[in-house]
Amino acid sequence: MALIKHTNKLLKTDLDLALLERVELNSKLEELRRDYVWLREFKGELKVNREEELERITQEGNAIKKILSEMPELLSITQLDRDEPNYLRSSILLLINDYSDFLNITENLKTSQTQLLVELVVEHGKGLLLDDIAKLFALAKSGEYGEVYNRLDGQVILGWLKQYKEDRRERIMQRQQNQRSATRSTKHRDNEHHHLGKPLEMKFITGLRIDAGDSKK
Repeated sequence: MALIKHTNKLLKTDLDLALLERVELNSKLEELRRDYVWLREFKGELKVNREEELERITQEGNAIKKILSEMPELLSITQLDRDEPNYLRSSILLLINDYSDFLNITENLKTSQTQLLVELVVEHGKGLLLDDIAKLFALAKSGEYGEVYNRLDGQVILGWLKQYKEDRRERIMQRQQNQRSATRSTKHRDNEHHHLGKPLEMKFITGLRIDAGDSKK
């Protein structure tokens, strides 16, 4: 029932952005881990206080871990189909039944038809999250995909799924275009930061903190 309870919240949630944020945080955590190992094992002279810098990295890493622990878990259809297939199918079935009850649809699917539809959603939902499927049904409840006319079948739901994936593709393409524009505008600055090809040494030996701008300590 938890999946049903938070479907309305999903209407205002950009799941692709939430997934991207999680990826970026994990990437930052890995970068901090590499910094920590390098700084701990490097035996040469440093322009920073080793112990203070190690403590700073530890605190920053712990802060990121806390954020990650508080973020909702985003489970992909592919992952769930592999690891928890029964949970995945029961969740999709719950969403179908909840939508049917919400609209008080009398021409419902038979049990065998519902099972077939669940399998179709699993197959055509590859590349999406389970929360994407929940959001799709929330959008359908809000009338995003038009009237159902007392009918709910595979053709209707797979039509929603096709539209949802097309809308999602457009959002991703727009975000990628925005990111490319932002990358071009900062390319010169990034080249200045990395021109020596030794980012860790630039951070800790020369005193230049790449992730903190172009000022030296």
